[in-house]
Amino acid sequence: RLRDVLCPALVGILMAALVSTTTAGQSTTDVTFKEQVQLPGVVLAAGVYHFTLSNDRRNVTIADANHRIVKTLRVIEVSRDQNGPQVTMRPSVDGAPPEVAALFSTGSTRGVEFVYTSKQ
Repeated sequence: RLRDVLCPALVGILMAALVSTTTAGQSTTDVTFKEQVQLPGVVLAAGVYHFTLSNDRRNVTIADANHRIVKTLRVIEVSRDQNGPQVTMRPSVDGAPPEVAALFSTGSTRGVEFVYTSKQ
């Protein structure tokens, strides 16, 4: 499902730090973006965000640095052949911020892909 052409180099430009933790079965990844990015239905300004995967692995809740919920998004499980960046990006189109495509656990080939509709 993941597009074959993702921009790993873009991830290095956009990301300053990634920290993953697991509490009570929920996995949280802290991500710092250096510039705007978009997810389905929301544009995130540069800054720190907490991505928490639900126990059923069907939703990710995104909270800002102050732990205020920004958005809860539907996701689907994905896998890849080898380890890579924790966050994969799709390149920006027509000047829009790049899209966050998927989120992977540290050192894992399993992750979740954000569900974008054709309108997004």
